[in-house]
Amino acid sequence: MVLAALPMFVIVVLVGVLISISFQTGILGTADAKFTFDNYPDLFTDPIIGEATYNTIVFSITATLVSMGVGLPIAWLTERTTMRAKSAVYAIMTLGLLIPGIFTAMGWTFLAHVRIGFLNKWAIQFFSLSEAPINIATPIGMGFVQGLSLTALAFILTAQMFRAMNPSLEEAAKIHGLGFFGTLRRVTLPLAVPAILAAVIYIVVIGIATFDVPAIIGLGNRVYMISTYVFEKANPGDEEFSQHGITAALGVLMIGLALLLTWWYSTVLRQGDKYQVITGKGYRPTLIDIGHWGKAAWAFIIVYIKMFKIWIYITNSYRNLTI
Repeated sequence: MVLAALPMFVIVVLVGVLISISFQTGILGTADAKFTFDNYPDLFTDPIIGEATYNTIVFSITATLVSMGVGLPIAWLTERTTMRAKSAVYAIMTLGLLIPGIFTAMGWTFLAHVRIGFLNKWAIQFFSLSEAPINIATPIGMGFVQGLSLTALAFILTAQMFRAMNPSLEEAAKIHGLGFFGTLRRVTLPLAVPAILAAVIYIVVIGIATFDVPAIIGLGNRVYMISTYVFEKANPGDEEFSQHGITAALGVLMIGLALLLTWWYSTVLRQGDKYQVITGKGYRPTLIDIGHWGKAAWAFIIVYIKMFKIWIYITNSYRNLTI
């Protein structure tokens, strides 16, 4: 019982310390440190925080759309169709969970950065352009890279939902004359919405808190997210003092947002219970025969693999060029 309560106690203590620091100004641990309420109003008057907040919203939405737009169809193909080599898909996605986003960010930096990107250099030389046509160091560009990193997570979260879905309602809809798309719109999607929404909320939370991709791609180009802004304020240059009070105040607000999203996430999961069908016997979902479309499905998966693993090829090419 004591060991179970220990993590919660540590979290409460750390949050308490963070709240205490958020009401201080000056250098912590010195005589210059003073109590103040100004840190919170200053958050709403700092134009960089407004820009970082906007960038974080765009970044998180883009990452969610990319990860769900790729991971959800792959999950459906794996669990509800006759596509072959499904175990290979799970192996690929499991590996994707283990690869840090920093490697994907480095690969796309070498590919599409304004100054050093291979693709931009090639386009400028081949088409005689005056400037780089692609800029990965934008909220949308970084969100795209982050979305590729989170696709495996989106797959895992939604594949379980498709696997556990009771097919009795879908079969009843087909018996009553609904076709594939009618069943998908009126039965399958309503059953899947709670789980999909829960996955979206979870991925949005990760997108808001992530640091590696915005730091690798955006920090050097002065494109701030909330996470990189906090890092910049807590670790300034030699000519500036660390603004721990401001960063702590921003951290307190982010904890409040995280608690709100966590509550929403839990509510959505509870709402999902309303769509469950209780039966007295086991069942297996009826698989949809996609025939030759299975090759197209695997082509879609291979494109994702190439885009996600591109850091391997780009990093190796960059290494060869610098030897």
